[in-house]
Amino acid sequence: MFAASIITLFPEAFPGTLGVSLIGKALRDGAWSLDTVQLRDFGQGPHKNIDDTPAGGGAGMVIRADVAAAAIDSIPRNDRPLIYLSPRGKQLSQEMAQQWAAGPGVILLCGRFEGLDERVIEARGMREVAVGQAVLAGGEAAALVVLEACVRLLPGVLGNQSSIVEESFSDGLLEHPQYTRPREWEGRTIPEVLLNGDHAKIEAWRRAERERITAQRRPDLRVTPPRIDRGDSMRFLAFALACLFATSAGAQTNAEVERAATALSAIWRPVEGALTPTTINAACAGAVEEIAAIEAALPAVLTPQSLQRVRGLRGMLIVPAGDVTGWLYVFPRSAWSGSRPAWGASLW
Repeated sequence: MFAASIITLFPEAFPGTLGVSLIGKALRDGAWSLDTVQLRDFGQGPHKNIDDTPAGGGAGMVIRADVAAAAIDSIPRNDRPLIYLSPRGKQLSQEMAQQWAAGPGVILLCGRFEGLDERVIEARGMREVAVGQAVLAGGEAAALVVLEACVRLLPGVLGNQSSIVEESFSDGLLEHPQYTRPREWEGRTIPEVLLNGDHAKIEAWRRAERERITAQRRPDLRVTPPRIDRGDSMRFLAFALACLFATSAGAQTNAEVERAATALSAIWRPVEGALTPTTINAACAGAVEEIAAIEAALPAVLTPQSLQRVRGLRGMLIVPAGDVTGWLYVFPRSAWSGSRPAWGASLW
């Protein structure tokens, strides 16, 4: 279960907006958990002081390293990232949210005053994250943003997983324009292409609009697919399988995935039951057209989201099925007892 722990001077700020709508329902249903730690409980002296004046002089106050460390150390880490919400941090991205949502949870420290003593940031391996290019009074609002970005990605929280796949940033593009009834409003009509029922044309229009809007508003989001090293055919195919699986999982299969899946199935079928580097390389040597089809599809499926999922597949076993509709199963190594099955291929 995704577990969130928040170190803050204002525990009453939570769950805030995380307690309403579908995310709040998921919290009440136990799909994820949230607990707060009062930073002042670890303060020094009779007044529980948590801050002091900046070394070298200057305005404001700085949260003490010993106080922050005591609060941090009171929380079981459980392999969760420790995040300090700070305006000088790396900007929150969809890729970060996807990475954290796939893990056991997060520990967030909400900054206040002039900031946090640098020594505790270094000593505890904290990651500084910002939610925009503006300075807030504290990290509590930023923590709400980070957690909402993560929790909405958890399976079952939003109900319709396709809404996650098709939204802004999911594949490096901003979302296309949305319309609904009435068909005409104040002289403005819904684009005709969205009303004709031709799903191929609708998808093409949406893709073009996403490209156009992204180029205008966020050209920095464009993704260049990495070069694939085909020196080892087995590793190349495993990477392609993982990318295609990550892209199609939980979503409708698009044409590129369908074509590549067919090509992959044609390569795998002759060597089922004997997956070794030798048999895979031999199969690839006689599958020039299939390899070309896979390479042609990869740019369409290599997105920040799929690449993140691929990284999450490290250490797993790939077991291909013999047909197009069920061409891939993935099992974690922990599912096996004893030796690895002879028909399993290691991803890395």
